[in-house]
Amino acid sequence: MKAKPAGERGGQRDGAILFLAAAAAGLLNLRFLSGDPFLQHPIIDAAEYLAEARALVAGVASWERAPIHGPVYSLFLVPFAALFRSPLPAIYLLQIALAGASAALVRSAAALLGGRRVGFIAGALVALAPPILYFEAQVLPVILQVFLHAVLLRALVVPARAAPRNLVIAGLAAGLSYATHPGAGPSVVAITLLLLFRVRPRRRWLLFAAACAAPLLPVSILNARAGEGMLPAPGNAGLNLYIGNGAGSNGTAHVRPGYGWERLTAAPLFEGIEGNAARNRYYLDRMLRDWRRDPAGAVRRIAGKTVLFLSGSTIDASQDFDAFRKRSPLLRLSLFDAVLLLPLGLAFLLSPRARRGGWMVASLGLAGYGVSVALTVFAVRYRAPVWPFLAPLAAGSIDGILRGTRAERIRTATATVLLLLLGLADPFGDRGRNPVRTDYNLGRLYYSRGDFGRAESYLRRLAERAVSRADEADAANALGVVAMDRPGGADAERWLRRAIQVAPDYADAHYNLGLLLMRRGEGKEAAEELDRAILLDPGHAAALYAKGILLEGRGETEEAERFYRLSLRRDRTAPEAWNALGVLLARRGERAEAERCFRSALALDPRNENAKRNMDMLRRAATSALPVR
Repeated sequence: MKAKPAGERGGQRDGAILFLAAAAAGLLNLRFLSGDPFLQHPIIDAAEYLAEARALVAGVASWERAPIHGPVYSLFLVPFAALFRSPLPAIYLLQIALAGASAALVRSAAALLGGRRVGFIAGALVALAPPILYFEAQVLPVILQVFLHAVLLRALVVPARAAPRNLVIAGLAAGLSYATHPGAGPSVVAITLLLLFRVRPRRRWLLFAAACAAPLLPVSILNARAGEGMLPAPGNAGLNLYIGNGAGSNGTAHVRPGYGWERLTAAPLFEGIEGNAARNRYYLDRMLRDWRRDPAGAVRRIAGKTVLFLSGSTIDASQDFDAFRKRSPLLRLSLFDAVLLLPLGLAFLLSPRARRGGWMVASLGLAGYGVSVALTVFAVRYRAPVWPFLAPLAAGSIDGILRGTRAERIRTATATVLLLLLGLADPFGDRGRNPVRTDYNLGRLYYSRGDFGRAESYLRRLAERAVSRADEADAANALGVVAMDRPGGADAERWLRRAIQVAPDYADAHYNLGLLLMRRGEGKEAAEELDRAILLDPGHAAALYAKGILLEGRGETEEAERFYRLSLRRDRTAPEAWNALGVLLARRGERAEAERCFRSALALDPRNENAKRNMDMLRRAATSALPVR
């Protein structure tokens, strides 16, 4: 047995320290955020990922309804959905562990490139990065991508002499990263081209390319079988391009869930367009038309997003990063945020070292994400995965300032200051133009927790501050929903009719009013409102399901079944629709398919008491006693 060199032992000790530091920071941050409703009830994209994972467990997933961003993260969540009724704590803990492993891997890569000091600085930047800490407590694919990028970088620190095994590992990490979220696409393409010209012998590049394609091949096959083409593009790729670059956009994720989002996402259905590939083409065509009409505006939006990326802006797509900062001191560590690190990292690109080996891999990874942000929607989550690429570059600049020659110090410091001033100057006036509707989001979250008092207070504040028709309609609709669940449902109809008055084409408001009228037994009026909701949004799964309930109550079972199946075609992750379809089938004596429906409902929602009761009744062959829902 040979003793390990002192430097290697020291590096392993540094890696262990950084892993533990990252884990401790993650756990402490989780403790600071523990009272925040976002952690107990993830919404929007996070809820969709969890729902898709439960659909995979239930065996009811449909590739045509695959996750809107990328398939791999839902697969990552499958064990949690299968093993835990409340999977969020376990997901957060694993993501904290992945962040710790990422810090150790980045340290190792940066140490090989610039020495032990550079390695430790780079690992510390990853361990304490506020965006990474933020996303450790979110059910989103960011931390998985951070880890995959750390693996990729560590495997390619010296690409010219990369061993075959390292090329395979790097290729798998690159392919999985793209399948996890397509924002990695430009970085993956740039690194692939670099390796094509740098790896010797050249044929070894095929190992990387084949490994990169391996996780994408099954995705492509499933995509093609579903009629969506060979390119595994997610359902919202075209929509993100349009939101980020359309004529009515400021380049950021300015469209919020609610009325505006509903009108935008329903638009393709009015033209009979369904499926990921067709929807992507629809939004891409709209974007290109806008570009042709106003090319100067398109250039300005792209330039504005580039500057936002450089400045480390915290605009986010669905949640308020600043609200989390108020709860967690660790998220207020601005020294470790991108405001300073991005200029430091970019300044390092002026160094001769930046064009060698793994430094070039990190540089292209960072640049690729800049391209991705500039061409799509600007949001925090698209910036966070650059950290494994950014941290070594920033650490190299810091090391150069501390230990470099006088000329190197001046060059690095000057470039950093100039880039920092450019980012903070906001020459295009984009910062602050995308106010995050925290009141609306928090109102929805407190409603989902059953805290109707807090939900109402946030929504009333939104109504008072409303500056647009969308704000006013969303506040009124949400207040109507909250009132519906209060004893007696006082004021619910008034709020819902106000939402419809403000926005007559608001499908959700018509659906909610129809649901209220159903509860009162006013079936004819309820059906009219549900029909309006479906007319305004043919993809409104909840309205289709509710219409099925009305039809079944009238004895029109064949039509009811058709509407249940239409609803499930739009949203296969809705346990209530599976349960209702199971009830109808059980009453008709189709016990095998009814049991499959109840199993699907329970796999999607293990706490669904109606589905449990119906399954028990079915097994006792007491189908006549089955409830309606």
